[in-house]
Amino acid sequence: TLVRAGVPSAFRGRIWVALSRCGDVKAQYAPSYYRDVVHGDEFKQATKASSDIDKDLRRTFPGHRTFQTDEGIEALRRVLVAYSVHNPEVGYCQSLNYICAVLLLFVNEEESF
Repeated sequence: TLVRAGVPSAFRGRIWVALSRCGDVKAQYAPSYYRDVVHGDEFKQATKASSDIDKDLRRTFPGHRTFQTDEGIEALRRVLVAYSVHNPEVGYCQSLNYICAVLLLFVNEEESF
């Protein structure tokens, strides 16, 4: 009943993490995996994915205060580029920015990744 009425914002992050089982996925990798990807050499290289990501960053929820700041935009960029490095077969495709942005509103970068 509560979920149908809407999960309160304060609980959305924890609910997302629990229902998506992201903890199970994280357990398959080293605890520092996200951090290692973000600080790795592949992350720093300009790629087609990072070029496409950079084009879409400012278009992502331009009216939302989180994504009107450099901090919010950089967090979104880090997660999207890290995912493109993690999964090069997919890389980046349109709309991943919106999915990631919504996640970043409720969970941290690593959990969004």
